[in-house]
Amino acid sequence: MSNVLWQRLQQAQLVTGAQPLVASSTSPLYLRLLAGFAGWVSVLFSLALIYSISSLVLELFAAPSSSLEGSVSLVMAALYGGLALGLSLLAPGHLFLVHWSRACYLVSQGLLVLGLVLLLDNNQWAAGVLLLVNAVLFWLFQAPVLRRLSCHLWLASICWLVWDSYLYLVWPVCLLVAALIWLNLFRWARWGRWLEPIAQSASLFFILGIGLFYYSYAAASSTGWGLIQISGENFWRWFNPANIACSVISAGVGLYLVRNMADSSRFSALQAVIMGLVLLLSVANQWLVGVSGSVLLLALAVHIGYQRLALKLLLSLLVLLVWYYYSLHLSLLQKSWWLMGSGVCLIAAFILIRYLQTCSQTSQELNHD
Repeated sequence: MSNVLWQRLQQAQLVTGAQPLVASSTSPLYLRLLAGFAGWVSVLFSLALIYSISSLVLELFAAPSSSLEGSVSLVMAALYGGLALGLSLLAPGHLFLVHWSRACYLVSQGLLVLGLVLLLDNNQWAAGVLLLVNAVLFWLFQAPVLRRLSCHLWLASICWLVWDSYLYLVWPVCLLVAALIWLNLFRWARWGRWLEPIAQSASLFFILGIGLFYYSYAAASSTGWGLIQISGENFWRWFNPANIACSVISAGVGLYLVRNMADSSRFSALQAVIMGLVLLLSVANQWLVGVSGSVLLLALAVHIGYQRLALKLLLSLLVLLVWYYYSLHLSLLQKSWWLMGSGVCLIAAFILIRYLQTCSQTSQELNHD
Protein backbone atom coordinates (compact mmCIF):
# COMPACT_ATOMS: atom_id res chain seq x y z
CA MET A 1 0.00 0.00 0.00
CA SER A 2 1.45 3.36 -1.02
CA ASN A 3 1.93 6.32 1.33
CA VAL A 4 -0.66 8.36 -0.60
CA LEU A 5 -3.26 5.62 -0.16
CA TRP A 6 -2.50 5.34 3.58
CA GLN A 7 -2.81 9.11 4.01
CA ARG A 8 -6.19 9.15 2.28
CA LEU A 9 -7.39 6.35 4.54
CA GLN A 10 -6.24 8.40 7.54
CA GLN A 11 -8.13 11.47 6.29
CA ALA A 12 -11.26 9.36 5.98
CA GLN A 13 -10.67 8.18 9.60
CA LEU A 14 -10.62 4.55 8.47
CA VAL A 15 -7.13 3.84 9.87
CA THR A 16 -5.05 5.38 12.66
CA GLY A 17 -1.36 5.55 13.40
CA ALA A 18 1.64 5.07 11.16
CA GLN A 19 1.61 2.83 8.12
CA PRO A 20 2.64 -0.73 9.08
CA LEU A 21 6.00 -1.85 7.82
CA VAL A 22 6.02 -4.58 5.17
CA ALA A 23 9.19 -6.57 4.74
CA SER A 24 8.95 -6.76 0.98
CA SER A 25 8.88 -2.96 0.63
CA THR A 26 11.48 -1.99 3.26
CA SER A 27 14.14 -4.65 2.57
CA PRO A 28 16.78 -4.01 -0.10
CA LEU A 29 16.22 -5.48 -3.53
CA TYR A 30 19.25 -7.79 -3.38
CA LEU A 31 18.04 -9.21 -0.06
CA ARG A 32 14.58 -9.92 -1.51
CA LEU A 33 16.14 -11.58 -4.57
CA LEU A 34 18.39 -13.69 -2.37
CA ALA A 35 15.48 -14.76 -0.16
CA GLY A 36 13.34 -15.64 -3.16
CA PHE A 37 16.12 -17.60 -4.86
CA ALA A 38 16.94 -19.49 -1.67
CA GLY A 39 13.29 -20.31 -1.07
CA TRP A 40 12.71 -21.60 -4.59
CA VAL A 41 15.92 -23.67 -4.64
CA SER A 42 15.14 -25.30 -1.30
CA VAL A 43 11.56 -26.12 -2.28
CA LEU A 44 12.54 -27.52 -5.69
CA PHE A 45 15.30 -29.58 -4.08
CA SER A 46 12.87 -31.06 -1.57
CA LEU A 47 10.40 -31.74 -4.40
CA ALA A 48 13.00 -33.62 -6.44
CA LEU A 49 14.10 -35.56 -3.37
CA ILE A 50 10.58 -36.60 -2.34
CA TYR A 51 9.62 -37.46 -5.92
CA SER A 52 12.70 -39.63 -6.44
CA ILE A 53 12.14 -41.48 -3.17
CA SER A 54 8.44 -42.05 -3.89
CA SER A 55 9.22 -43.26 -7.43
CA LEU A 56 11.78 -45.72 -6.07
CA VAL A 57 9.32 -47.06 -3.50
CA LEU A 58 6.54 -47.40 -6.07
CA GLU A 59 8.81 -49.30 -8.48
CA LEU A 60 9.62 -51.80 -5.75
CA PHE A 61 6.11 -52.44 -4.43
CA ALA A 62 3.62 -51.51 -7.18
CA ALA A 63 3.26 -51.37 -10.94
CA PRO A 64 3.37 -47.82 -12.34
CA SER A 65 0.03 -46.44 -13.54
CA SER A 66 -1.54 -43.07 -14.19
CA SER A 67 -3.95 -43.40 -11.27
CA LEU A 68 -1.13 -44.22 -8.86
CA GLU A 69 0.99 -41.32 -10.09
CA GLY A 70 -2.03 -39.03 -9.80
CA SER A 71 -2.61 -40.13 -6.21
CA VAL A 72 1.03 -39.49 -5.32
CA SER A 73 0.81 -36.04 -6.91
CA LEU A 74 -2.28 -35.20 -4.87
CA VAL A 75 -0.60 -36.34 -1.64
CA MET A 76 2.46 -34.19 -2.39
CA ALA A 77 0.18 -31.28 -3.33
CA ALA A 78 -1.56 -31.56 0.04
CA LEU A 79 1.83 -31.70 1.78
CA TYR A 80 3.20 -28.57 0.13
CA GLY A 81 -0.14 -26.76 0.37
CA GLY A 82 -0.33 -27.45 4.09
CA LEU A 83 3.25 -26.24 4.50
CA ALA A 84 2.46 -23.00 2.65
CA LEU A 85 -0.65 -22.44 4.76
CA GLY A 86 1.21 -23.13 8.00
CA LEU A 87 4.01 -20.72 7.12
CA SER A 88 1.44 -18.08 6.16
CA LEU A 89 -0.32 -18.41 9.52
CA LEU A 90 2.84 -18.53 11.64
CA ALA A 91 4.91 -15.78 10.01
CA PRO A 92 2.91 -13.75 7.47
CA GLY A 93 5.46 -10.91 7.34
CA HIS A 94 8.79 -12.79 7.46
CA LEU A 95 10.88 -12.10 4.36
CA PHE A 96 12.34 -15.57 3.72
CA LEU A 97 9.32 -17.55 4.90
CA VAL A 98 6.98 -15.54 2.65
CA HIS A 99 9.07 -16.46 -0.41
CA TRP A 100 9.35 -20.04 0.80
CA SER A 101 5.61 -20.35 1.33
CA ARG A 102 4.97 -18.80 -2.11
CA ALA A 103 7.20 -21.41 -3.73
CA CYS A 104 5.48 -24.19 -1.75
CA TYR A 105 2.07 -22.90 -2.79
CA LEU A 106 2.92 -22.74 -6.51
CA VAL A 107 4.48 -26.21 -6.39
CA SER A 108 1.39 -27.58 -4.63
CA GLN A 109 -0.89 -26.06 -7.27
CA GLY A 110 1.18 -27.56 -10.07
CA LEU A 111 1.07 -30.98 -8.40
CA LEU A 112 -2.66 -30.59 -7.84
CA VAL A 113 -3.28 -29.87 -11.52
CA LEU A 114 -1.08 -32.81 -12.52
CA GLY A 115 -2.86 -35.17 -10.15
CA LEU A 116 -6.33 -34.07 -11.25
CA VAL A 117 -5.46 -34.44 -14.93
CA LEU A 118 -4.10 -37.96 -14.33
CA LEU A 119 -7.07 -39.07 -12.22
CA LEU A 120 -9.98 -37.31 -13.93
CA ASP A 121 -10.82 -37.61 -17.60
CA ASN A 122 -13.05 -34.53 -17.48
CA ASN A 123 -11.21 -31.19 -17.39
CA GLN A 124 -14.36 -29.49 -16.09
CA TRP A 125 -14.15 -31.47 -12.86
CA ALA A 126 -10.44 -30.72 -12.52
CA ALA A 127 -11.05 -27.00 -13.01
CA GLY A 128 -13.92 -27.10 -10.49
CA VAL A 129 -11.74 -28.75 -7.83
CA LEU A 130 -8.96 -26.24 -8.44
CA LEU A 131 -11.51 -23.41 -8.17
CA LEU A 132 -12.79 -24.68 -4.83
CA VAL A 133 -9.32 -25.24 -3.36
CA ASN A 134 -8.08 -21.76 -4.23
CA ALA A 135 -11.28 -20.14 -2.97
CA VAL A 136 -10.78 -21.81 0.43
CA LEU A 137 -7.07 -20.91 0.58
CA PHE A 138 -7.88 -17.31 -0.33
CA TRP A 139 -9.82 -16.94 2.92
CA LEU A 140 -7.26 -18.86 5.00
CA PHE A 141 -4.03 -17.19 3.92
CA GLN A 142 -2.75 -14.35 6.11
CA ALA A 143 0.16 -13.12 3.97
CA PRO A 144 -1.07 -10.59 1.36
CA VAL A 145 1.26 -12.05 -1.28
CA LEU A 146 -0.24 -15.53 -0.94
CA ARG A 147 -3.77 -14.15 -0.82
CA ARG A 148 -3.14 -12.28 -4.06
CA LEU A 149 -1.56 -15.35 -5.65
CA SER A 150 -4.48 -17.59 -4.66
CA CYS A 151 -6.86 -15.07 -6.21
CA HIS A 152 -4.85 -15.18 -9.46
CA LEU A 153 -5.07 -18.96 -9.54
CA TRP A 154 -8.77 -18.83 -8.66
CA LEU A 155 -9.49 -16.65 -11.69
CA ALA A 156 -7.23 -18.86 -13.82
CA SER A 157 -9.30 -21.89 -12.82
CA ILE A 158 -12.47 -20.01 -13.83
CA CYS A 159 -10.95 -19.33 -17.25
CA TRP A 160 -10.03 -23.01 -17.53
CA LEU A 161 -13.57 -23.99 -16.56
CA VAL A 162 -15.22 -21.85 -19.27
CA TRP A 163 -12.40 -21.96 -21.83
CA ASP A 164 -14.24 -23.02 -25.00
CA SER A 165 -17.77 -21.85 -24.22
CA TYR A 166 -17.99 -18.63 -22.22
CA LEU A 167 -14.41 -17.34 -21.96
CA TYR A 168 -15.36 -14.06 -23.63
CA LEU A 169 -17.67 -13.26 -20.69
CA VAL A 170 -14.77 -13.29 -18.22
CA TRP A 171 -13.21 -10.07 -19.60
CA PRO A 172 -16.15 -7.67 -19.12
CA VAL A 173 -16.91 -9.24 -15.74
CA CYS A 174 -13.27 -8.73 -14.64
CA LEU A 175 -13.41 -5.12 -15.83
CA LEU A 176 -16.67 -4.44 -13.98
CA VAL A 177 -15.48 -6.07 -10.74
CA ALA A 178 -12.12 -4.26 -10.79
CA ALA A 179 -13.71 -0.89 -11.59
CA LEU A 180 -16.33 -1.17 -8.83
CA ILE A 181 -13.79 -2.20 -6.19
CA TRP A 182 -11.25 0.50 -7.07
CA LEU A 183 -14.02 3.09 -7.21
CA ASN A 184 -15.34 2.18 -3.74
CA LEU A 185 -12.11 1.08 -2.07
CA PHE A 186 -12.27 3.76 0.63
CA ARG A 187 -15.96 3.21 1.26
CA TRP A 188 -15.39 -0.54 1.69
CA ALA A 189 -12.08 -0.13 3.55
CA ARG A 190 -12.99 -2.61 6.31
CA TRP A 191 -12.99 -5.38 3.69
CA GLY A 192 -9.96 -3.99 1.88
CA ARG A 193 -7.71 -6.93 2.77
CA TRP A 194 -10.02 -9.17 0.73
CA LEU A 195 -11.20 -6.78 -1.97
CA GLU A 196 -7.79 -5.40 -2.94
CA PRO A 197 -6.38 -8.77 -4.14
CA ILE A 198 -9.60 -9.43 -6.06
CA ALA A 199 -9.37 -6.06 -7.80
CA GLN A 200 -5.71 -6.60 -8.67
CA SER A 201 -6.40 -10.06 -10.08
CA ALA A 202 -9.41 -8.82 -12.06
CA SER A 203 -7.31 -5.98 -13.53
CA LEU A 204 -4.54 -8.39 -14.47
CA PHE A 205 -6.87 -10.92 -16.08
CA PHE A 206 -8.62 -8.21 -18.07
CA ILE A 207 -5.26 -7.22 -19.57
CA LEU A 208 -4.35 -10.88 -20.18
CA GLY A 209 -7.72 -11.46 -21.82
CA ILE A 210 -7.18 -8.63 -24.26
CA GLY A 211 -3.71 -9.97 -25.01
CA LEU A 212 -5.21 -13.39 -25.67
CA PHE A 213 -7.67 -11.75 -28.05
CA TYR A 214 -4.84 -10.09 -30.00
CA TYR A 215 -2.93 -13.35 -30.28
CA SER A 216 -5.97 -15.32 -31.40
CA TYR A 217 -7.00 -12.59 -33.84
CA ALA A 218 -3.58 -12.64 -35.51
CA ALA A 219 -3.55 -16.45 -35.63
CA ALA A 220 -7.11 -16.71 -36.94
CA SER A 221 -6.47 -14.07 -39.59
CA SER A 222 -3.33 -15.74 -40.90
CA THR A 223 -3.90 -19.49 -40.52
CA GLY A 224 -7.56 -19.89 -39.59
CA TRP A 225 -6.57 -21.24 -36.17
CA GLY A 226 -6.32 -19.45 -32.84
CA LEU A 227 -5.52 -20.31 -29.27
CA ILE A 228 -9.25 -20.43 -28.48
CA GLN A 229 -10.17 -22.31 -31.66
CA ILE A 230 -12.13 -19.61 -33.50
CA SER A 231 -12.28 -19.42 -37.26
CA GLY A 232 -11.38 -16.13 -38.92
CA GLU A 233 -14.81 -15.43 -40.41
CA ASN A 234 -16.63 -15.94 -37.09
CA PHE A 235 -14.10 -14.14 -34.91
CA TRP A 236 -15.78 -10.75 -34.64
CA ARG A 237 -19.21 -12.30 -34.29
CA TRP A 238 -17.86 -14.25 -31.33
CA PHE A 239 -16.12 -11.33 -29.65
CA ASN A 240 -18.42 -8.36 -30.35
CA PRO A 241 -20.81 -8.88 -27.36
CA ALA A 242 -17.94 -8.84 -24.87
CA ASN A 243 -16.30 -5.90 -26.58
CA ILE A 244 -19.53 -3.86 -26.53
CA ALA A 245 -20.00 -4.75 -22.86
CA CYS A 246 -16.48 -3.47 -22.06
CA SER A 247 -17.22 -0.23 -23.91
CA VAL A 248 -20.48 0.30 -21.99
CA ILE A 249 -18.83 -0.47 -18.63
CA SER A 250 -15.94 1.90 -19.38
CA ALA A 251 -18.30 4.69 -20.42
CA GLY A 252 -20.60 4.29 -17.42
CA VAL A 253 -17.89 4.04 -14.76
CA GLY A 254 -15.78 6.76 -16.41
CA LEU A 255 -18.66 9.24 -16.58
CA TYR A 256 -19.59 8.49 -12.96
CA LEU A 257 -15.97 9.00 -11.86
CA VAL A 258 -15.57 12.31 -13.70
CA ARG A 259 -18.91 13.64 -12.43
CA ASN A 260 -18.17 12.78 -8.80
CA MET A 261 -14.64 14.17 -8.89
CA ALA A 262 -15.85 17.68 -9.76
CA ASP A 263 -14.96 20.51 -7.39
CA SER A 264 -18.53 21.77 -7.24
CA SER A 265 -22.02 20.61 -8.04
CA ARG A 266 -22.14 22.81 -11.14
CA PHE A 267 -21.58 21.28 -14.56
CA SER A 268 -18.57 23.06 -16.12
CA ALA A 269 -17.34 23.17 -19.70
CA LEU A 270 -14.12 21.38 -18.76
CA GLN A 271 -16.10 18.56 -17.20
CA ALA A 272 -18.12 18.25 -20.40
CA VAL A 273 -14.91 17.99 -22.43
CA ILE A 274 -13.55 15.28 -20.13
CA MET A 275 -16.79 13.34 -20.40
CA GLY A 276 -16.56 13.65 -24.17
CA LEU A 277 -13.08 12.12 -24.02
CA VAL A 278 -14.46 9.21 -21.97
CA LEU A 279 -17.11 8.60 -24.62
CA LEU A 280 -14.46 8.91 -27.35
CA LEU A 281 -12.38 6.19 -25.71
CA SER A 282 -15.45 3.96 -25.39
CA VAL A 283 -16.22 4.36 -29.09
CA ALA A 284 -12.57 3.76 -30.04
CA ASN A 285 -12.73 0.52 -28.05
CA GLN A 286 -14.73 -1.03 -30.91
CA TRP A 287 -11.58 -0.86 -33.07
CA LEU A 288 -8.73 -0.63 -30.57
CA VAL A 289 -10.00 -3.48 -28.43
CA GLY A 290 -9.37 -3.06 -24.72
CA VAL A 291 -8.15 0.55 -24.82
CA SER A 292 -11.09 2.04 -22.91
CA GLY A 293 -10.97 -0.56 -20.14
CA SER A 294 -7.20 -0.25 -19.80
CA VAL A 295 -7.39 3.55 -19.60
CA LEU A 296 -10.22 3.32 -17.04
CA LEU A 297 -8.23 0.98 -14.78
CA LEU A 298 -5.17 3.21 -15.18
CA ALA A 299 -7.19 6.29 -14.20
CA LEU A 300 -8.62 4.51 -11.16
CA ALA A 301 -5.14 3.38 -10.07
CA VAL A 302 -3.88 6.96 -10.30
CA HIS A 303 -7.00 8.22 -8.51
CA ILE A 304 -6.46 6.00 -5.45
CA GLY A 305 -2.68 6.55 -5.41
CA TYR A 306 -1.64 3.02 -6.39
CA GLN A 307 1.57 3.95 -8.21
CA ARG A 308 2.91 0.43 -8.76
CA LEU A 309 -0.36 -0.76 -10.25
CA ALA A 310 -0.56 2.37 -12.42
CA LEU A 311 2.89 1.71 -13.85
CA LYS A 312 1.98 -1.91 -14.60
CA LEU A 313 -1.23 -0.89 -16.35
CA LEU A 314 0.50 1.85 -18.34
CA LEU A 315 3.17 -0.57 -19.53
CA SER A 316 0.49 -3.15 -20.38
CA LEU A 317 -1.49 -0.58 -22.37
CA LEU A 318 1.56 0.38 -24.44
CA VAL A 319 2.44 -3.28 -25.06
CA LEU A 320 -1.14 -4.05 -26.12
CA LEU A 321 -1.23 -1.16 -28.59
CA VAL A 322 2.10 -2.20 -30.16
CA TRP A 323 0.99 -5.84 -30.24
CA TYR A 324 -2.30 -4.96 -31.89
CA TYR A 325 -0.49 -2.79 -34.46
CA TYR A 326 1.69 -5.71 -35.54
CA SER A 327 -1.20 -8.22 -35.47
CA LEU A 328 -3.15 -6.34 -38.15
CA HIS A 329 -2.77 -7.70 -41.68
CA LEU A 330 -3.12 -4.29 -43.37
CA SER A 331 -1.07 -2.06 -45.62
CA LEU A 332 1.32 0.54 -44.27
CA LEU A 333 -1.11 3.37 -45.08
CA GLN A 334 -3.95 1.64 -43.24
CA LYS A 335 -1.69 0.92 -40.27
CA SER A 336 -0.71 4.59 -40.13
CA TRP A 337 -4.38 5.46 -39.47
CA TRP A 338 -4.48 2.88 -36.67
CA LEU A 339 -1.29 4.39 -35.25
CA MET A 340 -2.84 7.87 -35.32
CA GLY A 341 -5.89 6.52 -33.52
CA SER A 342 -3.66 5.01 -30.85
CA GLY A 343 -1.95 8.38 -30.38
CA VAL A 344 -5.27 10.15 -29.99
CA CYS A 345 -6.39 7.61 -27.39
CA LEU A 346 -3.16 8.06 -25.42
CA ILE A 347 -3.57 11.85 -25.48
CA ALA A 348 -7.16 11.48 -24.25
CA ALA A 349 -5.97 9.14 -21.51
CA PHE A 350 -3.33 11.69 -20.43
CA ILE A 351 -5.89 14.50 -20.23
CA LEU A 352 -8.34 12.32 -18.30
CA ILE A 353 -5.74 11.17 -15.77
CA ARG A 354 -4.36 14.67 -15.34
CA TYR A 355 -7.85 16.00 -14.67
CA LEU A 356 -8.49 13.32 -12.04
CA GLN A 357 -5.13 14.08 -10.40
CA THR A 358 -5.95 17.78 -10.21
CA CYS A 359 -9.39 17.12 -8.73
CA SER A 360 -7.92 14.68 -6.20
CA GLN A 361 -5.24 17.15 -5.07
CA THR A 362 -7.83 19.92 -4.77
CA SER A 363 -10.13 17.78 -2.63
CA GLN A 364 -7.21 16.77 -0.38
CA GLU A 365 -6.24 20.41 0.15
CA LEU A 366 -9.83 21.33 1.02
CA ASN A 367 -10.08 18.44 3.50
CA HIS A 368 -6.75 19.42 5.04
CA ASP A 369 -7.84 23.04 5.51
